[in-house]
Amino acid sequence: MSGVEPVALVIGSAALQAAGNALQKQRVATHVPNTSLAGLARRPRAFFAPLLRDPAWLAGGVLIVAGALVGLQALASLDLSVLKALGRLETLLLVLAGVVLLGERLRPGEILGVALLLAGTTLLTLHAGVASGRPATRGAHLALVASVAAVLALSACWLRAERSELGLAAMAGLLFGTGDILVKGATARVAAPGGFSVVESASLAGLAQTPEFAVAIAGYLAGAVLLQAAFSVGRVSVIGAVTTLGSVALPIAFGLLVLGEDASAERLAGMAAIGLGTLLLGRRTGARVG
Repeated sequence: MSGVEPVALVIGSAALQAAGNALQKQRVATHVPNTSLAGLARRPRAFFAPLLRDPAWLAGGVLIVAGALVGLQALASLDLSVLKALGRLETLLLVLAGVVLLGERLRPGEILGVALLLAGTTLLTLHAGVASGRPATRGAHLALVASVAAVLALSACWLRAERSELGLAAMAGLLFGTGDILVKGATARVAAPGGFSVVESASLAGLAQTPEFAVAIAGYLAGAVLLQAAFSVGRVSVIGAVTTLGSVALPIAFGLLVLGEDASAERLAGMAAIGLGTLLLGRRTGARVG
């Protein structure tokens, strides 16, 4: 896998995770619709038991894990800003899945949001350039984790609402973005002279021993729980877009400001288009259709 082009890895990862998320969303809406975060916290077994018995929901989980493994190799090969820009193919695929498979309808503003996401992703991809930046220190990672923990604590009240899909999705995205930053740093620490390879046991063993990777896995799991709760009350097209706020904006900002990655005008314009497109997609939740 290490010999595959990084762009192809990102596309494959996005497609696998979009398919897995769309499948899990459909099964969550079938088994445990309209479950708030408070309800999930009170009765987690009632929420997850029917899902764990559903082969389709489990298959979605397998697709998500497979996409994460493919993305891990891409994460070790590209700048964070470039990787997360290309990764927005997942949001576009989720929107398409919501419309085609789940019968969700897009408003005119949301269609414009999709167009902006596509334009911003294309602009960033065309002007990606060569890999740049420097490895992050553990002090920077510690400051990041502390800041994200503080934001999550302050935002806890948002997640108690009956229909809190926007807050749930945003917090999940923040955890996913933090995990990506930590894993990026971990892969840089354990990379052999030939580079990090997800199919080599030595690379994976070294990765598993880093504290960054352990914290990232905890964040991914917490984000996955929040995402399942969001799927219960919201539309997959909106959830996928709002999750972008943390999972994309945070790593790109960290890459540019902390890692010193290239901050050309084209990249900044692409980031702005992605941000505006995300806001248009997540501005209103509306009723779920499908």
